[in-house]
Amino acid sequence: MPPTYVFAIDVTHAAVACGAVAAAAAAIKASLDALPGDELTRVGLLTFDSVPHFHTLRPGMSAPQVRVVVVGGWGEGCSGGPAVPWTRCHTSVS
Repeated sequence: MPPTYVFAIDVTHAAVACGAVAAAAAAIKASLDALPGDELTRVGLLTFDSVPHFHTLRPGMSAPQVRVVVVGGWGEGCSGGPAVPWTRCHTSVS
């Protein structure tokens, strides 16, 4: 099974106002190319305030799309799941 890294970011008003969201996004972006693994390494993005928000990532997307996912959907990859092969979805995550 390939390694999977899920990044969770608090996006409450307080987190945005104090700069925590921007700092988290910058730190994640800076670390993506250093993740251990190979082309099968997967990444996922979860943001939350009062509820969790899963983000759909696909190759060629300029930004993730917010999506509510049933827990069983984690293995779908770039076809629509929140954890995707990193090397195929680099642009969407960055």
